Amino acid sequence: MTTSTHYEILGRYLGFPSCCTRQFCTDYCQATKEAYPDLLNGSGYVPCLDCAALIQKVSFDTFVAHKITPNRIHHEPFPRDDDEDLVARAYLYHYDNVLPLQLSWLPAKFVSTSARYMSALKLISTPPASLDVPKFFALA
Repeated sequence: MTTSTHYEILGRYLGFPSCCTRQFCTDYCQATKEAYPDLLNGSGYVPCLDCAALIQKVSFDTFVAHKITPNRIHHEPFPRDDDEDLVARAYLYHYDNVLPLQLSWLPAKFVSTSARYMSALKLISTPPASLDVPKFFALA
């Protein structure tokens, strides 16, 4: 799994806008850090340039209430992310709710129970040409 995939999983789980997560994966939102250094409040959220400009207009609390809170899956309200199981919870949510949509090539009965193992085998979006999927699961 790549670092950007890791940040995408965490960003989705924490409710961060996808535009910000994509920009963070690209360059850690360097342009935002340079243009809006006062917006970095230690919450773990680094906005993209467009969202940073919006925050400047409406306030950080208003932005969170309208852009992060409605999309947040994590059980603690923003910015509380100190749950020691945060990463595990984010991955479990991803495996049970997002990954099945990406594994359409796999028989449905295997998706929810096998997704955790698929990640370890790096079979996230498409099986390698050399893998005989039915035979692989017959061995499990």
